[in-house]
This record gives sequence, structure tokens and C-alpha cells, in this order.
Amino acid sequence: MKPYRIVVDSLYQEPLEGIALQLGHIWGARGNVKAMVEAIACGNLSVAGSTAFSAQQRQALGSAILAACDRGEWQNAIALHDVFSAFPDEGLQAQVAAKIEPLERPWVSHLFDLIEQEQTFRLAYQDAAGRPFQFSVCGAQFVPHERRTYLDCWALESEGNQDISALRNNWSLRLDRIAEASIIPIKRKWRSLDTVSIEMHLFGGLAHAYNHRAEDTSIEWIEEDVKQVKRSITSSFWFIREILGYGKDCKVTSPPEIVEQIKRHFVEAAARYE
Repeated sequence: MKPYRIVVDSLYQEPLEGIALQLGHIWGARGNVKAMVEAIACGNLSVAGSTAFSAQQRQALGSAILAACDRGEWQNAIALHDVFSAFPDEGLQAQVAAKIEPLERPWVSHLFDLIEQEQTFRLAYQDAAGRPFQFSVCGAQFVPHERRTYLDCWALESEGNQDISALRNNWSLRLDRIAEASIIPIKRKWRSLDTVSIEMHLFGGLAHAYNHRAEDTSIEWIEEDVKQVKRSITSSFWFIREILGYGKDCKVTSPPEIVEQIKRHFVEAAARYE
């Protein structure tokens, strides 16, 4: 390819490099004018009527994307990322990319469509130990768990599930462990995930500071410093992970299977210190 050169007066070098730097086209510590011009020529960057974001605005945009992902607002996060790509913040770029990259894979978009259409499907999955699974999914939703995106689903298969008996058909699958080529529509009836009602008591400062969550079905004071919370859950694993952080200020009172799991956890944890 024959090179094509644009000669610009040195008077404009610094302003152009400043614009390139603001738009995220960088060479070392300076703006890369050549990369910026190539992006314009390829249609990847539009400058007509646009305003480069300040450093504070770019940081705020990146933070908004991370917050949207944590709330499960995937479409909003992806829409914001389209703008962030043109005006990236170096400090948040890696974190944003880690959140958005799984959601922008073509097969994830396909899963979005299947769920929206309530179309059942089959997929292949590999757990953390490398064991392969096949799931016939009859209900699913994308859910944020501990700053990572999961596919929470109800499947016909239950073998290998360590949850309590009432939730054994519910699975929480990491997106990066789903085999892309294995997503095949099947003829089954769409349904919701199984749920279990739990009850817990919160004490002292936690009782007063606790905020209502979408899955909470009832909250009431039963004593001066004791609040009773009832909730509908789809996974005892994620529920227990949450309430362990409450420590002594939380006591789960039902159902018995989950109470026993929590007791066992504390007994085993205490034994580590003997």
C-alpha cells in the first residue's frame, strides 16, 4: 500500500496531539494524531458536532458502566460503553473491558434473544474443576453475583447440584464457561426458577441500617432492636455468601436445611482456630 502523507503546520501539532489524547489515541505519553486520522477515515470516530469529554467526565462515564453492570442493567451498560470507547478513561478502561467483553460476545446476544422470546435451549458447560455438563434450560435470566455476570437458570438436569433439595434444578452458570457453539433451541415449556422462602432476624445496628431488597417479601420489627426479614431466594449458595458477611448480627431461622448449612459452616470455621 502506497503511503499517503498529510503535512500540517507545526503550529497545530500540539493542539492536534491534545485532541488525540482526549479521544484515547495515544503514543507513549502523547496523543497519536496519525491513529486519530485513521480512525476518522475508517468511520470509527466521528468529530462532527462532538465534544471531547473531560477527564472527570470520562471517569464518571466508566463508573456509570460498572454500576449498570452490577445492577444487571446490561443494555444500558453496553449503550454507555459505545460512548466510553470513544472517550476512555485509562484508570477504568481495564475494569470496564472485563465487565463488557463477556456481554458483547455474539452468543451472549443470542442468549439474550432466546430469554426474551422465552425459548428453551440446550447448552454445554464446564465447571471450575473442568467437568463437562449438558443443560436443558427451561428458564433463565442474567444476574450479577459478586461483580461478575452469571446465567441463573432452571434446567431439567439436577445431578451434581449441591443446593438444597427444593433448589436442585436451579443453576448459576458463569458466562465464560459456556461453550459458544452448543446453544441449541429445544421444545420445552418456559418456566421460572424454583424459589424457597427464608426468614432471618437482624440485630442491633444492622437491623436499623438494613435496606429493603427487591427479593424481600416482608420486613417488620419484632422487638426493639430485632428486625425480621422474609425473602424469596433461588440459590442457597449466593444467599449464604451474602449473610455470612453480617456475622453475629444475623440469624437465619428457616428453612431448616439452610439453617443446618450455616451452622455447619460456623462450626467448621471455628475448628480452624482450635
